[in-house]
Amino acid sequence: MSSDDIHSTIKPLVMEFLQEVMTHYWGPLHKYMEQNPHLIKVAPGFLINPEKVVVYIGRTHIALEYLGSEIAQKLKSSGNMEVAYHDYSTKECNLFEQIIGFECDSTIDWNMPLPAFSEDLLLPTNKGWDKLSDLGWNYTAQNALMGFNTPSPRPEEGQFTRIVNGLFFDADESGLKSRHIKWLDFFPIYFDGSDDTTDSISFSVESMKNLVEHDANYTYPMPDDYKYIQLPKINRFIEVWGNSDNSETDITSHLSKDENKFILTMRFGAKQAHPELTCEWQSEERKDIRPDFFIEQPNGYADIVEFKLPNIAKALLLEQVTEKAFQHG
Repeated sequence: MSSDDIHSTIKPLVMEFLQEVMTHYWGPLHKYMEQNPHLIKVAPGFLINPEKVVVYIGRTHIALEYLGSEIAQKLKSSGNMEVAYHDYSTKECNLFEQIIGFECDSTIDWNMPLPAFSEDLLLPTNKGWDKLSDLGWNYTAQNALMGFNTPSPRPEEGQFTRIVNGLFFDADESGLKSRHIKWLDFFPIYFDGSDDTTDSISFSVESMKNLVEHDANYTYPMPDDYKYIQLPKINRFIEVWGNSDNSETDITSHLSKDENKFILTMRFGAKQAHPELTCEWQSEERKDIRPDFFIEQPNGYADIVEFKLPNIAKALLLEQVTEKAFQHG
């Protein structure tokens, strides 16, 4: 387990909370999946085999975020799960803003409650919208509920709240900031800080047992046609590309993933993209080279592509890739 402060006095609360979730949700969910194995490849993979969970503690809610693959091939009987936690209970704040990592810059001054259930929510700040537009981010490719100039929502006190597949954006001097939440549950808590020496926090997750069957049969919103499969991947690339804090390695490793190689093959009309193949010199004692990509053409020849920041014609490349994606779709 890790946290912002490994000596945090909130750790016993986190452990008690996770134990309650195990008793009333994870345990019954695992048992239900054992009894209904046909659902294993249907249910959200990160729910039944979470790779990591993150606990966020505020003054009105404890939030639990799941990370991992959307798809599970089998039900794991055991294994390690990474846990992290962050304590925001000592200050007045919007827990939602703390979780996504940036504050709203809306010109509207009112508190917007989060719905009890949100699927495919897309909320950028105004600076985020401007940056997305500058980068050519294609919002028509997203099957999402979008908001413009909206204040940062917050979970309502006393209400369980769930966010599924949420996309949130901001921007600063380094470029685009993006935050993708696959699955986030807010559990209402009751915080009493009236005592000068001791804060009291109480909660209940017992009602989660009523969601076991629903969640086991829930289909995570995955793209189902070309527009909603490939174009969102270009958007993900734009999000990596648009942050100047990302290095050449961050960009090339993103493009090297099998699901993203089409970005380069479409751009160059190529057959295949091969990352970091070793090239040995035939007649000279020189060090081997490993170009970022060999772009294999249909005629059997290949072009070499190297990324060198910061002098890349980003806008031109993205415009051409997006245009070819639309033509293909």
